[in-house]
Formats: sequence, C-alpha cells, structure tokens
Amino acid sequence: MPAAAPAIPVVRNLIEYAAIIAWWGVMLVLHATGAVSPSAMCVLVVVGCWSKTVFFGTENMRQLFDAARTNMPHHRFLMLMGVNTSQMILAFTLDFHLLHRVDVASFTGIASTAGQAELLFNFFGSSGNSGKRRTDFQEEVRLIAIAIRDAFEDFDLVVAPFEHAGVDREAAVTEDAVEMSLQHRRERP
Repeated sequence: MPAAAPAIPVVRNLIEYAAIIAWWGVMLVLHATGAVSPSAMCVLVVVGCWSKTVFFGTENMRQLFDAARTNMPHHRFLMLMGVNTSQMILAFTLDFHLLHRVDVASFTGIASTAGQAELLFNFFGSSGNSGKRRTDFQEEVRLIAIAIRDAFEDFDLVVAPFEHAGVDREAAVTEDAVEMSLQHRRERP
C-alpha cells in the first residue's frame, strides 16, 4: 500500500496568519496611543520586515527540503507555496499600511481621502489609480522598450562548450567487405 502523502500544515499556517494580523494590530495600537514615537515606529516596522523576511525564507527552504524528502505531490507543494506567498503578501501589505499611518508624506499617489479599506487595497498591490488615462479610458504609453539583442543570446550553456569538440576518424578500414562475404560462404556446411 502506498504511503499517505504528507499533509499541508493547516493549523500552523492559520497560526502564522493570526500572528501576522496580531503584529499589525499591536503596532496600530502602539501608534494610536502614542506609546512609540514615529521614528521608533518606523524602526520597529523595518525590523519586523527583516525578521519576517528571514522567517519566510527559512520556512520556504525547510518546506522545500521536506517536500523533496517526502516526495510530496506537485499539486500539494504548489498549494503550500501559494499559502506561503499569500502570507508574505499580507505581511508586507500590512507593513506598508503601518508605514503610511506613521508618515503619510512618504507615500505619493495615494488619495488623502482614502478610507482604511481602500488604503489596504492600494498597498495590496492594486490601485484604482494605477495609471494616467485618456478620455477613451486607454492608458497612455510613455515609454517603449526596444530590444537591442536577443535576451538569451549568450546563454548557451550546453552547446557552446562542445562547439569545437571533435573525434578522430579511423585512418583506414581494416577488413574488406568482399572477403567477408566469401568467408561466410566458406563457413556454411
């Protein structure tokens, strides 16, 4: 009977989501009460960002090694990485929101009348004002990139090292094919 596939650590991931949101909540309370100065709050958020970066990096590597060791099915591994990625996006969205609350002037392009839900949505990576639009609602193109060469022109790691490799051909044939056919006739009974 095949061994059961390793399960996705649902409870652990739910606890991680709760910890991310709790960190955000505690930082909001510290800011709202004035218990921490704005500059100290920025330092706390940045230290929190670095800590989460180290945590997410080591957790992803550990889960990658565990998936390889236990031969986790591909679809489960992708789901696990999707959960981890969503945790990272949520964590850094909330951190940007905290930084915005501490120093509104450090962000441009965000409406000063935006509510908290709209701010979170903007920091999530989607903005209602993602680009300047003309009257026909088409975004204006201000810069067009022009390729000056192929992207992978010098990226030939397999063929290039063996391009000038060769083999020595045989100098001469040692047996004559006609003699072989005569020899075979003589060996027959």
